Amino acid sequence: GPASTTFTIQDKEHRTSNVATLSAFVKPSPPPPLLIGSFETGTDGWTSLPATPATQSTDWASEGTHSLLITATTDWSTNVWYNTPLDLTNNYTAITFDVYNQSSSVWGYFKVAIKDGAGTWCDNGGVSLQPNASGPMAMSLNLTTCAGLNGTLQQIMVYTSGNAYLDNIVVK
Repeated sequence: GPASTTFTIQDKEHRTSNVATLSAFVKPSPPPPLLIGSFETGTDGWTSLPATPATQSTDWASEGTHSLLITATTDWSTNVWYNTPLDLTNNYTAITFDVYNQSSSVWGYFKVAIKDGAGTWCDNGGVSLQPNASGPMAMSLNLTTCAGLNGTLQQIMVYTSGNAYLDNIVVK
């Protein structure tokens, strides 16, 4: 919360300054990061549409030894879901994650969307994924720009236009 104090100072000739006010707003400590996807022991509650295989993989990982491989079927029909409600009322501000395009020659596209308890969707706008020779990308979704987010994240959906690995999903 807010805190303030007043003070004066004296110069070399012992003249006193006018009263000044020092104000500060003390924010609560940020919450500890919440890991919601490392895929070390399976798919961590992430599910896929029947036509979209999403499986645990050891081919690439940014954290640990496993990731989630999302296998594309056709453009934008490739969706994976996280359906476990998360309480985000503790000052969480972002969801971060690592993604890696499996293709060595084809560009991909990757987008993350979240839905809150009121049914409001918010997304990160998506980003082009360069072929894997360019390396993995760290991405995020700024929760403070999701105007309708009411504190409970109900669902996370990932779209991809090509095969991609997903790992190290953290709410911060």
